[in-house]
Amino acid sequence: MSDYDVVVIGAGPAGYVAAIRAAQLGQKTAVVDKQWLGGVCLNVGCIPSKALLRNADVAHTLRERGKEFGFTMENLKLDFTVAVKRSRQVSDRLTKGVGFLMRKHKIDVHMGEAKITAKDTISVKDSEGRTTELKTKNIVIATGANAAVPSGWKVDGEKILTYLEAILQEKLPKSVIVIGSGAIGVEFSTIWKSYGVDVTIVEMLPRLLPLEDEEVSTELSKKKASRCWLGTGWNPWRPRAKGCKSKSPRRREKRLSKRTKHWSRSGWYRTAKGWAWKSWAYSCQSTASSRSTNAWRRTSLGYGRSVM
Repeated sequence: MSDYDVVVIGAGPAGYVAAIRAAQLGQKTAVVDKQWLGGVCLNVGCIPSKALLRNADVAHTLRERGKEFGFTMENLKLDFTVAVKRSRQVSDRLTKGVGFLMRKHKIDVHMGEAKITAKDTISVKDSEGRTTELKTKNIVIATGANAAVPSGWKVDGEKILTYLEAILQEKLPKSVIVIGSGAIGVEFSTIWKSYGVDVTIVEMLPRLLPLEDEEVSTELSKKKASRCWLGTGWNPWRPRAKGCKSKSPRRREKRLSKRTKHWSRSGWYRTAKGWAWKSWAYSCQSTASSRSTNAWRRTSLGYGRSVM
């Protein structure tokens, strides 16, 4: 059993930086991670994806803009396997750098799955099943996040992939549907499209990169590089005409009368137990000419069956 002032669970950009700072302040420090030093970002996230994006930029220039730069090529061959291997080399180099920083600041590294068994005790189980107990005065939890997969969907690495399988695979799909147009979804879409893959993006919100500035989404939409289905979620301020059907099951709206507006909607919602079907009712009794003064009422009609 080892005694520490600080034990950090998670060796990603938050965890290893916290461990270094604790060591600089004179604390005896250890860091625990079950997979990698550097976490998702350095190993299968930000860093290798940027390396692949650089390859994608070159591939796009050669395939689509060769004449503009004075390139004339016949039988151009793009080897995606080499691009992936290069991204792994970039990742490995930076990961070794984190290991060097751990040694420099005399931080103990324990590779294995951490479990807090008491307020001052952490049990670490390594890949061979051996267990080590760490005593500590302080615990920092920096475990990051995992991809959310609806129950009933089985990630097999062939038909259904998360970012983890996508960034490590060395073969290109013929076609792909990317669910979600956040940073990760748009990055993979850009990489695959640059290599000639047929890409379709599906986004619940009304624009690409919905968490970024709207100007960014506008510029990205102008490129028309991939098919995009936007706004597949519902918006209570956008009623549809009676009898109009949406491609998305989230929008099912009916206007009942001229004085009282009422819409009912159903759709998939994420819950603590997974994804579930839920119905809502929205109604508004007109009290003035301006919609902003209307009294809106929302009523839950209850959860239905889980997805699939």
